Amino acid sequence: MFRRLSWLRLALVLFAPVALAQTPTVTGYRLVKGRTDTRFPIATIANLDAGDLVAGHTLWDHDGSGIFYVETRVGFLWSPAAGMNPFAIPETVYFDDNRQIPAEISDNGTVVGTDLFTASFTARPFVWSATGGLQYLPVPGQRNTGSASAISANARVVVGDLRSGFLSTNPSQASQWVAVNARLRYRLQQLPTPDLWSDAWDVSADGNTIVGDSGPSDTARSAVRWVGGNLRRLGTVDAVSTARFSSADGSVAIGWADLPGRRVLVRWDAAGEALVAEPPAGATIETIHAINPSATAVVGALSVAGNWAPFVWTQGEGFVVLPELGLESYYNSSDAYDVSDDGRVVVGALQATVQGPGDPQPQGFVWVRGSGTFSVDDLLAGSGFDRLGIFTVPSLSGTGIRFLASGLPPRTDSDTNSVIVQIVLP
Repeated sequence: MFRRLSWLRLALVLFAPVALAQTPTVTGYRLVKGRTDTRFPIATIANLDAGDLVAGHTLWDHDGSGIFYVETRVGFLWSPAAGMNPFAIPETVYFDDNRQIPAEISDNGTVVGTDLFTASFTARPFVWSATGGLQYLPVPGQRNTGSASAISANARVVVGDLRSGFLSTNPSQASQWVAVNARLRYRLQQLPTPDLWSDAWDVSADGNTIVGDSGPSDTARSAVRWVGGNLRRLGTVDAVSTARFSSADGSVAIGWADLPGRRVLVRWDAAGEALVAEPPAGATIETIHAINPSATAVVGALSVAGNWAPFVWTQGEGFVVLPELGLESYYNSSDAYDVSDDGRVVVGALQATVQGPGDPQPQGFVWVRGSGTFSVDDLLAGSGFDRLGIFTVPSLSGTGIRFLASGLPPRTDSDTNSVIVQIVLP
């Protein structure tokens, strides 16, 4: 069963210029630097609540010869204390064209992701830690392709899926890999379901609850959760649905359902009951990128007639469409990527699908409830720093006062184009 909200209050506010006291202040930033054996590293994700950990992928000089094999990009983890650690791989794998894409960083610095092998059209899930190095997670012979989508905060459980092939027509099977010893060696456990298709998308902090979807076909899935390895169907919404995020304690799941003509937000409570949150009239959900630990705030993008705009949804206020610096008619592909624990701060990118000479540039933004949307470059300049050409902000700390931002900071070819920015909120 589910409860549907007949409407949700839309707070679309064009903020007037704000006083200086209402504007966040930048107190400093730090470049995510590389090493002499890395070239053109790209930072993609961060865990800014566990020591400012940043992960991504990079070209890597595997033997110290000064030569970089450009068909392979290995993952890396960066921290202020240890710097950048590329995920070292054997020479046989290094020259097998591949790209490692990190998906999540646990609180102890363990990274999970997927290694895409372009020549063989296969993919392999992996785990990396400073003590254990790179491990490819077990994949059974009849399912030669897999991916890892999330890891528990304690790094004991990794979730993802397996496939018999690389094509979208190959059924996926929801799976978990469970650490069996102190060195974090993992054992495969396929998650039970009577269906041909299933996926595991997220896991609770303790690894006991996994959320995803399951169904007889790729176009007939419904949201599920596995608790202690046991399948539990979530409340139906008379449509295709999926649970993409879990609250930290595993009691709440967040996802979406595809109703006729539009995608809606769904929140499943501890009993599995579904609350359907419909976007404003004429709008549909395009993306959901992040939730807060209590699953009371969600960010992503919604669209009207194909024009994307960033949003934040909270239990108390419903949908808030974030202002785009007065350029709503131009920025048609904007997105929100992360949200603070209290739902007050949101970060993302203002961007357009086509950009010509003289058009506004893409801009990384910070939105603060009660104050409005701010370009990161404007915040830098207003605080006495040089503009860094910040075009996206993919990650935010739980407190909302530090974020990972990418742009054009002063750097060498060995460094990323990303910085960790510290702010003071109004």
